[in-house]
Amino acid sequence: MGMGGFRDRAYRVNQRRKNLEAKPMAKIANGHISCPHCEGTGQIELKGATVGDMILAARKAKKMRQEDLASGVGLSRAQIANIESGRSDVPLKTLARFADALGTTMRDLVPG
Repeated sequence: MGMGGFRDRAYRVNQRRKNLEAKPMAKIANGHISCPHCEGTGQIELKGATVGDMILAARKAKKMRQEDLASGVGLSRAQIANIESGRSDVPLKTLARFADALGTTMRDLVPG
């Protein structure tokens, strides 16, 4: 990969971080994730949100530490941090374990 590719990727990562910092976090109510943008309708547009963002929001709403979630899912705390930050993807079978550990559904952890 040439330097142009590295710079492009670094720019995209930095833009994603800026967008995430400006967004309020979603909350879990009655077992479902709700976003302050939708005002309870459930119809929101999650531009740029990732599964990791949704997992992070659900974990924060449950007031869980990364260590607690890691033990519930069977991963290390570092792996949880990598997933939440977008450095690692989540396989489908692992997403089911996240949903169980967070007391939600897989659908609630997938943006869009």
